[in-house]
Amino acid sequence: MRSSRAVGIWARAILGVCLGIALMQWPYGRACGPRLFFYLTAVVALFTTGLWAAVFAWKGRLGAAHVIALVIMLWGLVLVADEVLPRSGYAKYSATWWCADVGADAGGRQRIALWSLSPN
Repeated sequence: MRSSRAVGIWARAILGVCLGIALMQWPYGRACGPRLFFYLTAVVALFTTGLWAAVFAWKGRLGAAHVIALVIMLWGLVLVADEVLPRSGYAKYSATWWCADVGADAGGRQRIALWSLSPN
């Protein structure tokens, strides 16, 4: 295999690792509403990056890059499950997809306000 192709495959795998680390440090709220869906979109991008890297690593016969890509895909599934399972009634605590109002009980999770409160 040409070394430029191997570099491209490793670049895809490293991109996925960086995205996975960045999602662990997600700076915005993700309790409910549009910010939750933005976060889930980023997690789908992580899974897609892992899939993209896995396919090219498999075709390029790079075993270590393929394993890293599979771990990236698994991490994406874990992050999705962490957000979806409470909203489907499967987890110990429950959460909602949409924010009802500011200050509502969040069931142990911090809620975010989709609008800013102006001082009276």
